[in-house]
Amino acid sequence: MNTSGKALAPYRSALLVATVLLAMMACVLACAKPAQAGTNLNMGMIEVGVEIKEFLFSSNSAGGYDVPGSGNCTVDYTLDWGDGSPVESYHLPPRTLIHPGHVYTQAGTYTINIIATSVIPSNPQYDNCGTPSFWTRHDHLVVKPRDPTISANKKFISPNEEVTFKAVHSDGTPANSNWSGGGTPKTGTGATFTTRFNVSPGFQGLNETVTAKAVNGGTTATGDVKVLKPSGAVWASQYPGDNHIAALAQAFQDNVQGFNTALANAGAPRHISAVYRPPERAHLMFYARKIGVDGMDPRKVPTPYCTIKNTTDGPIYVAWADYKTDGTYDASASINAAKAMLGPQGYNIETRPVAHPSRHEIRRAIDWNISWNGTLKMAWGPNGGPNGEKAGTIDTISTGPTDGLNHELWKVGASYGVIKFESVNKTKDAPHWSDTGH
Repeated sequence: MNTSGKALAPYRSALLVATVLLAMMACVLACAKPAQAGTNLNMGMIEVGVEIKEFLFSSNSAGGYDVPGSGNCTVDYTLDWGDGSPVESYHLPPRTLIHPGHVYTQAGTYTINIIATSVIPSNPQYDNCGTPSFWTRHDHLVVKPRDPTISANKKFISPNEEVTFKAVHSDGTPANSNWSGGGTPKTGTGATFTTRFNVSPGFQGLNETVTAKAVNGGTTATGDVKVLKPSGAVWASQYPGDNHIAALAQAFQDNVQGFNTALANAGAPRHISAVYRPPERAHLMFYARKIGVDGMDPRKVPTPYCTIKNTTDGPIYVAWADYKTDGTYDASASINAAKAMLGPQGYNIETRPVAHPSRHEIRRAIDWNISWNGTLKMAWGPNGGPNGEKAGTIDTISTGPTDGLNHELWKVGASYGVIKFESVNKTKDAPHWSDTGH
């Protein structure tokens, strides 16, 4: 009697069980793939309006779902997105991606349910796909608003000048919004909003900022621009200078004080017109003259920043270009405002040249009118004269002119370390002296 078959039966049963288990493990391992969508579904968050293009429900450690249609198990199932949209039905063969193309239109937290109605093994002898309940899964998905961001095509505007705000989503797509906070018009709709602000801002820090608001998908974003103060004589009161010798940098101050004492001892009257000139003031004076005298287009002025080496300048919120209430540029008003800054109610310089940058801005220059009658007897300064004259000895100046353009006076000034502008430049600036002549 052959008993080998009976003897091997237990081993055949064990082998069959092992084969089935290996098949099931292969199915599970095949399922362990990350979710694939416009965003990773396993992260539990997506934005309103972003299409879920495709994904695999996974059984990996990150959470999620067993994958219908992977391994050798074909599944009929329903998919409910939890947002009131129609329930979807699928019949997935092995290893098939889901392509739902679903889009959430409202922010919120949604429960997604996937429910198998039948599970069909490709080879019933070896595939144990389990019962339909094995495939029933659910998960939560947070759908957040697509917060828009706002930008403007200009950072600084004149009163009545048009500015266009633009709202975009985080992915760069236009954010159609309801706008408010404008001037003319006050409100609008769409991804862009063009408006004008007819305001009368003050000076630094006073009422210059205007804000437009865009509401999209339940969220609000804001965008700011600065409205500049129109140019004109009123600016002369801003950024005041200091016309005292004590305002100079210490080393040059000592030199000027020595020269000033020598002039006083010689009986030469002096009238100081400029010592320290803040860079902002120099900027305003310089461009007012460029517009009012040289004919520069006010719209070409580098507003609102002025630049100078070796110092840091703040913003100057001046509007050189004037606009009418209908938003059109007013050239005549712009030029007249600049000329007013040069006149007696402004800086009172008329057509005189203005250097910018200059040594005044770093406290190393002085503008003063020097004059005398007859002969001027001056003591040489610490550096002595150009021909070996010793410090403290007297230089008699008997030639003209009897003012700051006298060449002999320049030599005496240089002996104190105070250099006349014309001594090192071909152009003329009668009252200007500095540490370098510039």
